[in-house]
Amino acid sequence: MMPPPHPDFAVPGGRPFGLLLALASLLAIALAPTARAQESAGIAAIVNEEVISGFDLNSRMTMVVVFSNLPNNQEVRDRIRPQVIRTMVDERIKLQEAKRVDIKVPESDIARAIGRIERQNGMNPGSALFLLKSSGLDKSVLEDQVKVDMAWGRLISALYRPNYRIGDAEVDGVLAEMSRYAGKPEYRVAEIFLPIDDPAREAEVSGNAGRLVQQLRSGASFRAVAQNFSQSASAGIGGSLGWVRPDQLQPELGAVLPEMKTRDISAPIRTADGIYVLMLLGKRIAKGAPSVESTPMVIELQQLLVPVSGGASPADIARQSENARAMAAKANSCGDLDAIGKKIDSPLSGNLGKIALSKLPAETQKRVKGLAIGKPSEPFRSGDGVVVLMVCSRTGGEAPALSAEDQRTMVQSRLMTQRLSVAARQHLRNLKRSAFIDIRVGK
Repeated sequence: MMPPPHPDFAVPGGRPFGLLLALASLLAIALAPTARAQESAGIAAIVNEEVISGFDLNSRMTMVVVFSNLPNNQEVRDRIRPQVIRTMVDERIKLQEAKRVDIKVPESDIARAIGRIERQNGMNPGSALFLLKSSGLDKSVLEDQVKVDMAWGRLISALYRPNYRIGDAEVDGVLAEMSRYAGKPEYRVAEIFLPIDDPAREAEVSGNAGRLVQQLRSGASFRAVAQNFSQSASAGIGGSLGWVRPDQLQPELGAVLPEMKTRDISAPIRTADGIYVLMLLGKRIAKGAPSVESTPMVIELQQLLVPVSGGASPADIARQSENARAMAAKANSCGDLDAIGKKIDSPLSGNLGKIALSKLPAETQKRVKGLAIGKPSEPFRSGDGVVVLMVCSRTGGEAPALSAEDQRTMVQSRLMTQRLSVAARQHLRNLKRSAFIDIRVGK
């Protein structure tokens, strides 16, 4: 999946994602027409008589570069090409299987999924598609990838969920184990998983993993790289595993966590089923059975953006800031601010949706955390213009207890997800063994 990273998934020294950064990457893309023309030529792969063209491959690599905060140069494109084409082959197999059993994903579901992705990453509505358009890519490049992920998830759920039953005794055992673990360390972890389905491909997969680690340690977005390359069930949420104990992971993975520091990226870790890369996001002492420490504060934001050209002088920016302040002062509600944005025909103005306060950039959090509902913020320069924010609603921030029933539901959901993840890997492995796959580039 393609959106830019949540700040929690940034590595030390990495640059924060932003519109200007993405557009800078796009400018670099424009400076390499010869390389792009070469990448776009011919057939990249054939999967069961369906062609993945060089143009398809080039478009996907461009999207990966833009959304993953990777340097856009030919060296990077050469490094990511093998894993990108392998990912696209897997996606084509998944989509073929979904079509075979008549799994359909309506366009409205795809649009809502992209909207959720944008909200989770603190993006304006429509920003993901705007970035694609700015890079000369059709929106279908992202929509097709989202469609595959949704179709595959629905397929696996339909095929395997009815076969699995999580009994009371199993849930009781997990809860008892968690209670015994109280007072010991837990780790908030994100993962990238590259399966090794064929022993002959181990060197290739290992090389791909090493290149991904190099890019991650150079500032690439872990979340976006996981969404693009990881083959685990967590890929859709940027590889996040939440809070885990070392004994809940495979022994090879659990063994490295105590040695890692927060924000560290692990070296590739070989396990029985493939290669993992971990990122440590936090440490804490376990409190036992699952509970809600706090309900995240969720706010609904309205944005007014007054455009400012890239070459604007400080005086021009100051003038537009005063203009934005004067217009926003007339707004007593988010509806009023929305009407002002439409009146000045500002396409990046509008409702940003509901999002957890913690997912917003630090500076934005400071501006809106104590802002009264229906009151405009002070104007500030951001990206393509001067921005005024308004809080439409605010919920959460309290710390209710989690009921015993909710605890059991949480454990059941976690166990089911684990089982469906294993089933998904096995199902894909079986499909690949019987598929005709001819990869012509990136080997």
